[in-house]
Amino acid sequence: MLTFFLKQNVFPGPEGAAVNARLEGLLGKSWSGLTGKVRAGEQLLTRLPISVLRNGSIHDRVWHDASFMPLDRSLERAEQRAATHVLRDWVPTNAQIVAGALALTAGALSAEAGQALAGLAVMHAATSFHEFGVHRFMHPWKWLRRWIKEGPAPEASSIEKKVHESTFKDGPNSIADTISEHDVHHFWTYKNFTQMFSKWPKEAVDAQIDKRYSPEHAAKIKADKYASALTWPDIIKLSRTVLPQTALGTAACLALGVPWALVGVAAYFVAYPVATGLVHGHIIHTAAEERANGNFWQRNFGDNALIKWMARNHFMHHVSHEHSNFNVCFPGADIALGTYVKPNVLDLLRMDDEKVVYA
Repeated sequence: MLTFFLKQNVFPGPEGAAVNARLEGLLGKSWSGLTGKVRAGEQLLTRLPISVLRNGSIHDRVWHDASFMPLDRSLERAEQRAATHVLRDWVPTNAQIVAGALALTAGALSAEAGQALAGLAVMHAATSFHEFGVHRFMHPWKWLRRWIKEGPAPEASSIEKKVHESTFKDGPNSIADTISEHDVHHFWTYKNFTQMFSKWPKEAVDAQIDKRYSPEHAAKIKADKYASALTWPDIIKLSRTVLPQTALGTAACLALGVPWALVGVAAYFVAYPVATGLVHGHIIHTAAEERANGNFWQRNFGDNALIKWMARNHFMHHVSHEHSNFNVCFPGADIALGTYVKPNVLDLLRMDDEKVVYA
């Protein structure tokens, strides 16, 4: 926080000079105690070495990272995305180092294990871009949302009108579902990240859903925990969306003569729908005090570094929902396409206020 105060010039002008001098003195003592090195001036406003960060908790490392983020309040978070560096503040835990070393050793010593690891890597990349595409599609451009909901303009061509009519003639379908559930999830329910009906009371949300959608579609949205978590039948149905990449991956493995790579294909065929259905609503949108008395998934899978990253990541998606962090469970595509953003100090303060389990 001392770095944040100085870097963001929280106390500007002559009246803040004495305060800043005091903060620099405290930060200098902190640097000396942590690193054994004497720092002054601009040197104080640099990141701590990895050797020091490794001894800190996840909470300390997240706040350290946030201290260097600009205070970007815009919906686009463009300035914050530009300042986001993925690996600069990533500090692997001892468990991650051991697991990685064991995996690399197994891959080097066993051709079968090497094939399986390669399959996992390739399928993770494919799944990450798939998740990005699906989640990004749920937040389409404003003109596309208007076109889907209201139809083509009167002066549109007959071809455009025919395309719209054939797509939506039977009422809500997969395209309409994704957009309507986006509306419910982002605009009608969550204002507080961990309290579903913090924007409107449940009765008002139900009334809106019943008014806008068919009885069957309204029942589906409510069964899906108001577009926050899928039911098990929907999780099974969601696996169909990854069938093309699964079939392509299977064919490639067999054609290349690497059958053990099918381990990766099978793993992500199961992991994508399960992670999307369970993590999105059942775990990451859960407040701290609800974990101990929550369901099986909240109690047993909610307290690890990956889930906490997902909570931070998806919280940032909620505050910049049309622009950032479209990977909920499978990181990669956001980073490659420049839509990944880390939280700044104000974001973390809001997470604390809303009791998000982020570290």
